[in-house]
Amino acid sequence: MVDANGFTVSGNPLSAPSGIATDAAGNVYITGMYSRNGFKITPSGVITLIIDRVGSQYGAAFGGASDIAIDSGGNVFVVSAHRVFRVSVGGAISVFFDDTTPDVYGNFLTDLEGVAADPSHAQTIATCG
Repeated sequence: MVDANGFTVSGNPLSAPSGIATDAAGNVYITGMYSRNGFKITPSGVITLIIDRVGSQYGAAFGGASDIAIDSGGNVFVVSAHRVFRVSVGGAISVFFDDTTPDVYGNFLTDLEGVAADPSHAQTIATCG
C-alpha cells in the first residue's frame, strides 16, 4: 500500500512515513516526517489528506510529523516538532498541546516524539528532550 517512495494525493506527497495508527473501523492513519502531513486510508483504499504543513487555522505551523494516535471518539492526534495537533471527527484542526506551556509544576516538555490515546480519551505525550 505504502512504500519508501510514499504516494501523492491532490498534490500532497507522503515523504518519510513516520507514524502509523489504526482505528476501530479499520482505517489506517499515517504521517510524513519530511512532507509534514498526515493521511487517512480507508479499508477500500481511499486516501484523504487530514493535515498538512499549514497546521491549524490559528497560524500554528505543522512541522515534521513523528507520531499519530486515534482515540475511541475518532479524534486524531498528530505530533509535530513542538505541538500536538487534534483533528476532530469533523476535520477541525486545533492545537491540543504546545511545548511553550509549562505543566502545573513549571516543567516544559520539549522535542515531542510520541502520542498515545486510550479508550477513556486520555492522551499521553512522549518527549526525548
